[in-house]
Amino acid sequence: MIKYSIEKPESDTGIVVLVMKYSTIFIVPWLAGWLFLSFLFTDKSRSGETSESIGNYLGILNIIIALIICFFHIKESLRKYKMGTPFEFTFDHDLSTLSINTINTINDKEKEVLIDYKNLVVIEEQKNNPFLGRQRVYTLTDKSIPRIILNVDLSAWCRHDQLGELIENLRRTSR
Repeated sequence: MIKYSIEKPESDTGIVVLVMKYSTIFIVPWLAGWLFLSFLFTDKSRSGETSESIGNYLGILNIIIALIICFFHIKESLRKYKMGTPFEFTFDHDLSTLSINTINTINDKEKEVLIDYKNLVVIEEQKNNPFLGRQRVYTLTDKSIPRIILNVDLSAWCRHDQLGELIENLRRTSR
């Protein structure tokens, strides 16, 4: 049995912090959406006609922009709530299973995800985000169902001294 672990992530998301975080994250894209729409629909040749049409539907445009932004935030929150944050990987070669302990940082509940080696598929992705830089994302699937998404560079795993060995074991046990 081989075990890799980091300190259990602690929740710093009280209700006040969540409200402040998501209201800030909501306001910035909402303002950007309005700026984008104003530049998109404002044409120099027919600016009076377009400006009037935007002015007539301000409430509807507000609702549409808000719903789109809320949809993306809710989708990401639900994914994080459902999958949790992994803090321990245990490779049991005798039982041919990978045990992953996760913690839900929203409600501080732990759960264990068991994946048989024969069903484990590890999908590696290299992402370049202009804000967050280079990211290594590993999706661990069980029978084609994503069970864990590990973004190494945005978690404490990036400082783990045996990270290379962990990734090599994931690759080796994956089919």
